[in-house]
Amino acid sequence: MSMLDDLQRDLLDANPDVRRDAVLRAAGISDRSGMEVLLRGLHDPEWRVRKTAVEVLSQRPEKEVIEGLAAILESEENAGARNSAVEALVRIGPASVPSLLDRLPRSEGDVRKFIVDILGEIGDRRAADGLVSLLKDPDENVRSSAIEALGRLGDTSVVPALIEILGSGNLWLAYPAAEALGRLGDARAAPPLIAALGERVLREAVFRALGRLGDACAVPSLAAGLWDGNASIRDAALKALSGLADRVDLEKEMSSLSAEVRGRAGEALIRVLAEDSEARQPALRMLLVLREPRAVDSLVSLLPDASIEDDLVSALASFGPAAVPPLLRSLTDDNEQVRRAAARALGAGGDRAAVPPLLDRLKDENGHVRQQAARALGRIGDVSSVPGIMPLLGDPFPDVQDAAVEALSALLSPDAAAVLDAELSSSSPTRRRNAAAILGQVGGPGAGPRIVFALKDEKRDVRRAAVESLALLSGGDFPDKFSSLLRALTDEDGEVRLLAARAIGRGVEKDEDRRSAAAGLQNLLTDEDIWVRAAAARSLGWVGTPEALDALAGLFRRGGTEEPVIMAAIEAFGERTDARLPSLAIPLLSTPDPEVRKAALAALSPFPWEQVGEAVYAALADPSWSVRRTAVGLVAGSGLAGLEVRRRLAPIAQGDPDELVREEARRVLAEPGGTRESAP
Repeated sequence: MSMLDDLQRDLLDANPDVRRDAVLRAAGISDRSGMEVLLRGLHDPEWRVRKTAVEVLSQRPEKEVIEGLAAILESEENAGARNSAVEALVRIGPASVPSLLDRLPRSEGDVRKFIVDILGEIGDRRAADGLVSLLKDPDENVRSSAIEALGRLGDTSVVPALIEILGSGNLWLAYPAAEALGRLGDARAAPPLIAALGERVLREAVFRALGRLGDACAVPSLAAGLWDGNASIRDAALKALSGLADRVDLEKEMSSLSAEVRGRAGEALIRVLAEDSEARQPALRMLLVLREPRAVDSLVSLLPDASIEDDLVSALASFGPAAVPPLLRSLTDDNEQVRRAAARALGAGGDRAAVPPLLDRLKDENGHVRQQAARALGRIGDVSSVPGIMPLLGDPFPDVQDAAVEALSALLSPDAAAVLDAELSSSSPTRRRNAAAILGQVGGPGAGPRIVFALKDEKRDVRRAAVESLALLSGGDFPDKFSSLLRALTDEDGEVRLLAARAIGRGVEKDEDRRSAAAGLQNLLTDEDIWVRAAAARSLGWVGTPEALDALAGLFRRGGTEEPVIMAAIEAFGERTDARLPSLAIPLLSTPDPEVRKAALAALSPFPWEQVGEAVYAALADPSWSVRRTAVGLVAGSGLAGLEVRRRLAPIAQGDPDELVREEARRVLAEPGGTRESAP
């Protein structure tokens, strides 16, 4: 029995997995018999079999395949086959267009509609003339689909034909014509679209289209749409106006409208705020454009709604002094959400009149209110707030403490570091830690000695904060920064050692310090904490001295494959593109950890193919899908001839067990020459 006979037999098997396997095997037959088996697979009752056939056929843009798929569109008795053919033709893309256009005039109405829909999905401009010819088709469904498809092509030469349909009086076709004109974005359509607003049934589509065109001449009509009696039309006008704000000077355009129009628009927007929660965000945006002062009270009334708090805060802040009195009243509201949002808005507005009431809220019973009051005072920038904020460094809630740290870091100048001395000597470890954190943000010559004092604290959290702050200081402000970090490498707490290792790697400033840094970090490569060892490896790469890189190379040679450590070493070596990396990384491709194998493989990307190619080819058969996908990317970026890339990747595109790997291989093969400039 021949292979073809086997395939035809298996296509009739009761087991869908057998039938799917037959389709996959047929992919390897390049002649017509293989194509016929694949086309038969589109008629299979099981969706998985049809999907597999679609995937294979969409990789074969030959004319015979396209003609076979187009013929299935006539298959009225099998909707599954027809839908699968549609999908395959769309995926084949522009190569399908000539055959589809040739078939278009001689097909029945339903089939013409299928072809039109496919051409619209493909979006090839060569279809424009054929689609325009269908605007007078006897089947109204075909005409409607042709209009929609023309909108997707991006070919503005069809705009006059669509404008003609818009004004034809046929509302069934005028509606998709308005949508299509909006998609095409040609300014010539703006006046006809505005004229079409006289037909009430078209208003929603016309407003959407005008929003897409981005033409300022539409602003008066869109503004008038804000008080339309139909909610969906109002919503379309509002969204279109909001979209225009990114494309025209909307504030200028709205200011040129009459006071009556502006007033009615403002009233309509205020009503939207109160009645339509889904449209509040664009309504807020438009109220800001209008600068409608009557909106302030409406906005304040919405403060209980936490879901739009961010937009309310921005809107109220933009109204400036006009919003301050109602916001100050809201600071004493019974609702904690209102107090919290009012504090945020006052901070964003930056009015110093809010400082005394906000200081009162630092003692609020609700932690969220205290948090926002502290942040607001930090943003306003009045240094008289410092004594009131300081007690929050010991607040029971970490979020409130963080807000106090943020505010004091903004308010304190480098000359004011001494104000933290009492906190650094506090009996509360929390207060000492937060004071140490502030010093790094404040900086200046006075911060360094105080941070070193905190580095000797008995509590590890304080020492951790001190190391992080020390990393922020410049060597100019504190010459002993580097030596202090080196001492922190020997701290009894692993997190302190880790933070110090990172700080040294990222912040070593002098060449003479690099050798000392390498020695200190190298000692951490045998640390008891795996994450400290990983941080030391990464920082050795940043230090980059020959001694540092030799120490990293030793990690590879000792066969260490602890994932965090070896991954850090791979990354560090990879950034240096050290010539030793291929000989160090290739042995890691046989380690049990797929993440290590993937990282080692990716690190080979910059090296000559003659040096790494065999290892990459071997990785195409790796047990891990992510490693295989990485290998596909390396083959794509290898600079090999297109035929060689296709020879290596075609079997993967058709037969890899993982869909993501198959898709990556197909994407590479679909590119000109089957290659990319660089691997992903």
